[in-house]
Amino acid sequence: MDSEQLRHKYNEAFKSPVDKLSVNCPTLAKNIALSMIKKLPKNLKSEKKLKLLDIGCAKGFISEAFRVAGFEVHGIDYSDVAIDISKKQFPKCRFTHMDAFNPSFDEKFDVIFCKGFSGSNTHDIKFVADFSNKYIDFLNEGGVLIISSISNFRDEINPTKTWRYWNYNQINELSGLIKNAKKINFYIPEKFYNFKFLIDKLLNKKPKETNFYIFYQKI
Repeated sequence: MDSEQLRHKYNEAFKSPVDKLSVNCPTLAKNIALSMIKKLPKNLKSEKKLKLLDIGCAKGFISEAFRVAGFEVHGIDYSDVAIDISKKQFPKCRFTHMDAFNPSFDEKFDVIFCKGFSGSNTHDIKFVADFSNKYIDFLNEGGVLIISSISNFRDEINPTKTWRYWNYNQINELSGLIKNAKKINFYIPEKFYNFKFLIDKLLNKKPKETNFYIFYQKI
């Protein structure tokens, strides 16, 4: 699917009253934002108002949650429908219609957050690294890029969803391809997930999927 087909798909989804492609619950968005803030390194926990970029911001709920938590937030999305909705719902954030594979900014950020972005839904780890490295360039020194996806950590395609699962080897491969930054955290919010994964593996059951977050700090 090329970029315009993808934009059309997301536009149609965001026009629907039932949105299954993005976070659109304020409570969930708040919980995600606060959990990310807790995991930031000490150099980003200061009284200074930090600048955050939300890649693939969709309808802006997570962007707004970060703003309420004290960030100056800029959200981007290739869906013009999503950007229009975001601007109306959350006017205190800044939103821009942009092709996230080809970012262009005249500023730098302290945190760049990327959750559920379609560019991560592939087994082509080099492709993911290539666009991730573009964003490393837009980080201030010591800033953090957070990449999130969903996986059961088996190298397979989810037959009912649009994304492909990464396994741990692919996640490690990605970290080796990120330039001018180091991995400082790998975070799974679900409690005891690794233990459950091991039990499922021993019982030869298919592990359930979960969200994960990788934190890269610019050096």
